[in-house]
Amino acid sequence: MKTEEELKQELDSVDGYSAIKQVATHLGEYSKLKLEYHSLDSAEKVGAGLSSAVFIVVSLVLALLAYFFVMMFAGFAFSQLMGSAVKGFGVIAAFHVSLLLLYALIHKLFVKKTITDSVMVKVLKAIRRDG
Repeated sequence: MKTEEELKQELDSVDGYSAIKQVATHLGEYSKLKLEYHSLDSAEKVGAGLSSAVFIVVSLVLALLAYFFVMMFAGFAFSQLMGSAVKGFGVIAAFHVSLLLLYALIHKLFVKKTITDSVMVKVLKAIRRDG
């Protein structure tokens, strides 16, 4: 990169046509850098969005499983008041609720970073291949 003083000396020593040509060259370089910045920014946003989408899908699946077993538990509880089937479905429902809570806790630490990083690597490879 040239310093400001070097650029001024260069502009003073050349004619108008050469100066315009240099400005056009610098604008081209600036455009390339700006495009690369926006590509990286977009890749990061896509990674974060995909990670959020995966979190929502996994959370919904676990929540639906937990809801199903909780409802089964409540049905048996009201119909039989006390019985082994009630206790069994209660344990299963508690297990799925525990899985949901555990996933919510570890998502930010492990899952989101892993997914975001893997998406970023793929997008950057695609950008380099195309560019």
